[in-house]
Amino acid sequence: MLHSQCLSYFQWLVLQKKFLDPCLQAERLRRPIACPLHEDLTMHDLQSLKRIALHTLRRERNWSLPEPQVIGPIKSVMLNPRGLDVIFQVPGTELYVFHSRSTGMVVAWDVGLGKPVTPSIYVSHRIMDVSPGQDGVGKFSMGLLTSSLGTHHRLVVVCLEYGPAGVTLSLPFEHTFGVGLSHWAVFMTKEYIGALEYAPNLEESDATIDIVALNLSSAKETVIKTDILRDEFGVDIGYPGTSTADGNVFILVEYKNDSLVYCCPKSYLPHDANPNALLLPS
Repeated sequence: MLHSQCLSYFQWLVLQKKFLDPCLQAERLRRPIACPLHEDLTMHDLQSLKRIALHTLRRERNWSLPEPQVIGPIKSVMLNPRGLDVIFQVPGTELYVFHSRSTGMVVAWDVGLGKPVTPSIYVSHRIMDVSPGQDGVGKFSMGLLTSSLGTHHRLVVVCLEYGPAGVTLSLPFEHTFGVGLSHWAVFMTKEYIGALEYAPNLEESDATIDIVALNLSSAKETVIKTDILRDEFGVDIGYPGTSTADGNVFILVEYKNDSLVYCCPKSYLPHDANPNALLLPS
């Protein structure tokens, strides 16, 4: 009898918006739920919240299986032109940004509608690297490291904005590096973007790499001289990557069973609260 009463009370609770809303809010702090990261859950009605909750539970149950299965019908969309590469998908939506290596254009598609929803914008025929995406309210951005004619490397930020007014695609930030310099391992936060840099023509055995970062608002450039030897990033060592956490930049090199991690502190980087970051030693 007590079990039946508890079950009935729980079934009544899940039909209350004021119960589902805070539960989903709390769950989103722990792991992703089946809706965009910054979506205002208080604007959803009860049926919509139930769909999000059930979708999240089904997904978690599926992911916990030894071999997760495809659930539901597979949607196919014919892309035109063919040969498009995915740059990013906006989490929790059907919006994608694609790149064409043949034309150098980027364009946003709504795969639910099966068609492009923005005009195409030229970035480059060659995209060398991309940063982790920056997810905001009605906006998703990503930094691209591009190459032009094999000589000039550029940093470009692609920004997709979406909402009731429609979808727009823009390039709010562009920076061209000097000729004769090599760049890789792009990183980006909401306040700065950058990459690793070295001069490939230098013959010195003790040549080091630099960290180049630019403030996204002011475009002010900061060059951070490190004591990391360029030779540590040779083919025999492995290809390095970068990541950011709490405003710090981390450089990770993995090769076979070994890993090396370097950290550039936030105090050296050109975030908005550090406007005087110009040229600092490591």
